Amino acid sequence: MSEYWRLEKGYFAFLTDNPKVIQSIKRSYSDRIRVMAEYFKDGKPFAMQYRFGNAELRRIRRYIASEREQTKELRN
Repeated sequence: MSEYWRLEKGYFAFLTDNPKVIQSIKRSYSDRIRVMAEYFKDGKPFAMQYRFGNAELRRIRRYIASEREQTKELRN
């Protein structure tokens, strides 16, 4: 599951529990997309919440679209 929403003018929040997306953001976008919160279950991280600006909105939308396509393929 991945969702994004507007925080304030020019900034958005993004929540994901997809490990591939988390690794990609950590590897490639850690200088532009900031961690807001980490969510843990049984002492292990399972989701991350990020804060990002308008410039990264396109990338985040692609992450969500690709995740939904993968889920759609699994259902068929």
